[in-house]
Amino acid sequence: MPYGLGAESIDAALNYYVASNYSPRVMNFLHCFYGVGAIISPNIMAFALLKANWHAGYLWTAILQGFILFVCIISLPLWKVNEKANVDSETSESVGIMSSLKVPGVIFTLFTFFSYYAGEATYFLWTSSYFAGTKRNINSELIASFGSLLFGGLMLGRLIAGFISHRLSDKKLIRIGLITEAI
Repeated sequence: MPYGLGAESIDAALNYYVASNYSPRVMNFLHCFYGVGAIISPNIMAFALLKANWHAGYLWTAILQGFILFVCIISLPLWKVNEKANVDSETSESVGIMSSLKVPGVIFTLFTFFSYYAGEATYFLWTSSYFAGTKRNINSELIASFGSLLFGGLMLGRLIAGFISHRLSDKKLIRIGLITEAI
């Protein structure tokens, strides 16, 4: 649980930073590549179950995360400083939680956020469990990869949105996403 809380804190901080300092295009690509990771993880486990065991799946995932950390550290000198972010951070004030909750739409957004992620987590966690418990004719390696289908769809949607977001407003992109989801 502490790992999850730490990861989500970093995720929220990164989302806030990107939303404040970059275009919607960058945010869409950021979430697209989150989807790449979310697709890879269940498939690493599926491959591990096919070739080794579940311990190997966790080990391979840890090695992959270590490699990504290494690449991030050695590439630090290549990253450009965002001058806009430095100027904004010096002039902006911190706002408390209670002040934030008084902003119109924040409560509804929080409710929507928690509802969406509850549905996403339920789908991801229960898809594999459902198929493992009810479909005896499907092998466990294939079942382990089923959870990644949701993230594949999200990744594809964010990739497309990243390419078209400079032509459409945020509201139009959201409407297109809602209509696509309803279909």
